[in-house]
Amino acid sequence: MKRNSNNSHEFITFKQPIVKILREKEELELYYNSKCEPIIRVLRDSPLTVSEITERYNVISEKKRKEGTIYLFLKKLEKGGLIVQSGQHVSLRKKEGKTVYSRTLYSRSAKLIFPSVLQSEYWKTKKRLRILENVSDLFTLYTKGQQISVECLGELVYEIYTNADIKVAEFFEEFSEDVFEIIGDKPFQELNSIMTILRLLMIILDPSVYEKQLKKCQENDSKNKKD
Repeated sequence: MKRNSNNSHEFITFKQPIVKILREKEELELYYNSKCEPIIRVLRDSPLTVSEITERYNVISEKKRKEGTIYLFLKKLEKGGLIVQSGQHVSLRKKEGKTVYSRTLYSRSAKLIFPSVLQSEYWKTKKRLRILENVSDLFTLYTKGQQISVECLGELVYEIYTNADIKVAEFFEEFSEDVFEIIGDKPFQELNSIMTILRLLMIILDPSVYEKQLKKCQENDSKNKKD
């Protein structure tokens, strides 16, 4: 319980985890939705009521929204797992006796929310095959003939970024407060760029596993051609 004043209390019932990695299509669409983004940003520091969210939303957003509209956005975010009902704000008002007013508090589903670069669903699509085919052809041109199959390339790329995601999450867990102070209130597009560069740096620090897997892909492709 958090006491605000003599006549107002906040009852927090949700313990906020540190990290949430977004992997599902619906989560990522909400994360990048320009209408919903300000809501997640204003909930950076503490749980808020709908009216408080609306007030702060209209300070940072170019387009002003009414409380009813913000409530609808909140419901979408809650359904998508990015926002949760975290408690109640209770006020005591004297008006013809004592009256109790209770309003729902909302918070982020995690203190730090960031997207996964590669979604498993995405890499099963036709678009994925076209991208990997192009990369394979460019790689063949760069290496002057050392081709790599699309299937093996897809497995390699997915493993690289999945492992990098895990490393980022572990890093955030260990240094959560420091990390939050650095990037906690960044716009989502900027945060995504930060995460991409951080993942690449982590990959560069330990490239040996992926180098072996790449060579294995090349060897298998060469062997298949001979057979």
